[in-house]
Amino acid sequence: MRASTRFALASAVVLACAACGREASTPTASSPTTSGTLATRARWVFSRPESGLNAKLDLDGGQTLYVGQHGRRALSKGDDVLVDAPTLARTHLVGVLREGSDFAFVGDDGDVFVAHEPLGALEAPRKGPLGEGSDGGVTFASIATGRAAILAITFDGRVLRSVDFGRHWAEVDYTASSKVFGHPFSVALDTKGNGLLVALPQRAYVTHDDGASWGPIATPGIGANAVHRDGADQVLLQGPAEQAKLDGAELHVYHGPLQPLHRAPRRTPGSPPAEPPARALLLGDTVVELSLHAGLPPTVEVSSRKLGEATREAGTASAELVSAHTGRGAGEAGVSPYVGGRGRTLVYARADAAKDATGAVTTTILRSLDLGATWKSEATFPGHFIERGTGAPVEGLTDRDVAGVEVGPGDWTFVRAMCPPGTTTETKDVCTRRQIRPAGATGYQDVVSDEEFMPLQFAFDEAHGKVYALGKHDRHVGLYESPLAGNHFTRMNLLAHEVDNASAATTAITVDDAGTLRVLDHDAGQLRLLRHGSDGKDSPVLYAPVPHGEMATAGLRGLVSGNRGTWETADGGETWARVAVSGGHLSCAAAGCILGVADRVGWDLPAFHSDENVAATAEPKPIVDDKPPPRPPAKPPVVTPPPLEITCKPSGVAGSVPSTPIADSLAVYPTDVRWSELEEDKDHKLSIFVGGRAAVRELSLLGPEPAPTAVQHKTSVFRGPDAFVAVRAAWTPRAGDAPPVDVSLAWWSARTGRVSRHALPGTKLNVARSPSLGEARVVDGGVLYQAGENEPVHFLWDDGVKDETVTFPRGTALASVVRVGDHWVIPVLTSGSARLSFSDAATGKWTTKTWRLDEGSVMSIVKLGGKPHIGLHVSVGRLPTMYTVILVPLDSITDDPPTPVTVPPGPANATCDAAESTYHPASQLTPGSQQVHVKIDGVEGATRFTGNAIARPTLAGAYCAAAYVGDASGEAVVFREPQRYTGVLFQRKVDPKDPSHVGFMAKPLACAHEERP
Repeated sequence: MRASTRFALASAVVLACAACGREASTPTASSPTTSGTLATRARWVFSRPESGLNAKLDLDGGQTLYVGQHGRRALSKGDDVLVDAPTLARTHLVGVLREGSDFAFVGDDGDVFVAHEPLGALEAPRKGPLGEGSDGGVTFASIATGRAAILAITFDGRVLRSVDFGRHWAEVDYTASSKVFGHPFSVALDTKGNGLLVALPQRAYVTHDDGASWGPIATPGIGANAVHRDGADQVLLQGPAEQAKLDGAELHVYHGPLQPLHRAPRRTPGSPPAEPPARALLLGDTVVELSLHAGLPPTVEVSSRKLGEATREAGTASAELVSAHTGRGAGEAGVSPYVGGRGRTLVYARADAAKDATGAVTTTILRSLDLGATWKSEATFPGHFIERGTGAPVEGLTDRDVAGVEVGPGDWTFVRAMCPPGTTTETKDVCTRRQIRPAGATGYQDVVSDEEFMPLQFAFDEAHGKVYALGKHDRHVGLYESPLAGNHFTRMNLLAHEVDNASAATTAITVDDAGTLRVLDHDAGQLRLLRHGSDGKDSPVLYAPVPHGEMATAGLRGLVSGNRGTWETADGGETWARVAVSGGHLSCAAAGCILGVADRVGWDLPAFHSDENVAATAEPKPIVDDKPPPRPPAKPPVVTPPPLEITCKPSGVAGSVPSTPIADSLAVYPTDVRWSELEEDKDHKLSIFVGGRAAVRELSLLGPEPAPTAVQHKTSVFRGPDAFVAVRAAWTPRAGDAPPVDVSLAWWSARTGRVSRHALPGTKLNVARSPSLGEARVVDGGVLYQAGENEPVHFLWDDGVKDETVTFPRGTALASVVRVGDHWVIPVLTSGSARLSFSDAATGKWTTKTWRLDEGSVMSIVKLGGKPHIGLHVSVGRLPTMYTVILVPLDSITDDPPTPVTVPPGPANATCDAAESTYHPASQLTPGSQQVHVKIDGVEGATRFTGNAIARPTLAGAYCAAAYVGDASGEAVVFREPQRYTGVLFQRKVDPKDPSHVGFMAKPLACAHEERP
């Protein structure tokens, strides 16, 4: 299942400091509108204008209207700078259409917003056809706009179309009732109504009437990851490595450039850098950005800009700010993630690359009083901060949750504990204690507290000279207070007994102008407000039906940004209004907020309509979805046949075997082969035990290694499904170059039921550097063997006589090679696409095609009806548990894959044809499958096992049961053959001379089906 993307940040290009800039402000009361339109008060400005655009519409006068992520709308003439709409839609926008003189903006969930002007106020949306899910808004797998239609693909495999701008939706049969297996995956249309739709397994369809009708279209063999429309209105099919362009009724490989929706203007001095800053802080109405510049030496540039403006003040680059990475990428240079600020003061914690005189790593604290123009070192501490990727400092916390560097009034400063490299928790005795510089002080002190706690967040009451800390002690979260000018944190009663479920991102503490401490967090799905007055009294708890999300506050102002949008408060959490789509990592101040991709300048942006405003109450209220959840389809009742009663009796000759066989070796062939197991003794003698209907046979692969003489020996074994290859090397050691090696190979496969042998004298094989003696794989007709990288690949025939040298493309792994008739096929699965290389038997040339099969990541090569197929588990619905096996024939390599054999989940009651398939995954019988009760006469315990099966797909597209496996240890196996049942019982056998050695006796069984009345 693809994750829902509604209200989610696609790519956070700025990692903002959530704790920076929490300055108290005098709020202006919010006055939410009750009409169907948005009043414009706050405005949004995108920091990287050309990123996140999804579609455009050409207007008169050379102007172009753009829409994109986070509900963004923008207008531009030619390649001029984009001008953003001051308000955002509350969903990501994927397309825009002209609706008469109005504009219809299409969201990724199918909601359609209408405005009378390109950047004008948005009316309340026309609801899309999908409901709300538990994880927030439900989006489409793919959605596109064309000439005058909207096309959308749902995650459960439907194609929906609207031709009246979202008022009504109808399902479209893109297959023309051809009953093709699979599910639609991606759709794109141009402004003339031409378009492509891709279904998986790979099938492409074309439309020329705005999606009303569809027909099949052949792809050029490049795969089909997705389809999209570029800035030149071209519809393109995107493969893993190449792309094709829709040209009328055909698709042609296209090597031209993709045209951007909007071409970024040339960079001018003071404009945003080519790469986004590594760190950004909001201090008042100033955004401070820190960027790394590679070079010798590397430097960190500190620049600033006004909130909502793109032009930067001239930055200052400094080599002394470059920090050593102490987590992943150790030894690399970077911008420290630990930086805080207030007013014009910045405090920066640099992980030093050089060690001190004792050989220990250190961290230096630097302070700037002029927004990074100049810096002064003020303290050095042993150790480094625990960085991302090295483990959470405390169980249940991430590195982002824990406060790092914080700055408060009067240059009050907090610095998190530092530890030696490799330490994964700040609670270790070897770590530096947390440091604090009280307001007005000049030096740092160890933090003093009544109980040890891990600070998550701070808030300041400058008027009353207090600092509050939200912290974690053991598994509980609590509140602590200390004098600003002092250093002694005491535990408060508020949150005294709360089990920790908090983080710095999803909990906020703030102090209003009256000195009231306000705590905002979530409890049982509700936003909870706790208040502690400056007089020391606590107010009753209030609850607001605001969904869970990331929080940021500035006095009484605050935002909660999560999966179901962004909510704003102007009174410290007592009332809330839904304002827009969510952004990225939040940081807020009196002037507004910075998110991952946008600046929010100002406050007071009312919701779309009055039911989007909520008030906190003394009792929790349920969060009401604005759309009812879709009802799951009714499931037909599962009819299970009565159990199958089987009675077995020992028959034939029992044999000694080393162990019970693995599931891959259990098979029913037309020959007398049922199962196989390999034994290797201390002298490297290799034997195969093969079980049949009447007896157990022991076949010799290789005899014991000769005793060491001047000639040395080494043995390796390669095991595949129903196959074994043994390789033995013999050589005479000598000084200098590696000596030539005589290689002997022996192999057995269940397909032939016999052992074959071949010798390769004088092989170039570096025995000392090749612990596995090369690489070997059994294929149809023989075995492939390669002694080492860049060495010849030998194809040794099953007759033990023929030896061919085969040339494969460079980098081929023999484990992936398949033989189809007299052709070689190399299938490689990458992100759901199979790249297939196919050899021409006459010329030896290779052809490569790519097939997109599905999102599955496991591919196997199997036999079905005597022909090789690609076997893949694919998802056929929204729920990841709904899997079907598809088997794609490999007789030839066409541009598009042949029609697959599909095996949906379901009962496996049928008896297998012995020649049907070599694909037999071991699994529990599915609901509706017939249970099996087996009784074995003469063996203690009447009923031996029920239920587990070795199931196979058939040419009819269903599962059949080839065998039933007993007990968790597989002590018995019963084979379900046409017209009969046979089996084998494995019983433990302890060697009386060596009790530590345990083997098994395998007893053939003859079985009969007991008919019940």
